[in-house]
Amino acid sequence: MTFKIATRKNWARWIFAVVFVLAKIVFLSSVLLAPQIWLALPLTAIGPAITQFVLQGTALVLLFTPDASRWFRARTDRAIPVAKH
Repeated sequence: MTFKIATRKNWARWIFAVVFVLAKIVFLSSVLLAPQIWLALPLTAIGPAITQFVLQGTALVLLFTPDASRWFRARTDRAIPVAKH
């Protein structure tokens, strides 16, 4: 997915958004419905989950900024070059 986003495929950022939202609904549901399980986990398990949540959320927001939208609309050779095999 990252590769397709890097090559300016607008559909890829929408798939990322849908998968992100669905995954976060499941994640937050598990935290709200079974908090005792999350509270029993060591910090070394909770910390990375929270970090991933925040980083992916930040990426999602940045993918839909006006600058990002213009970048996806621009079909120039300025996308990340891809090695041909």
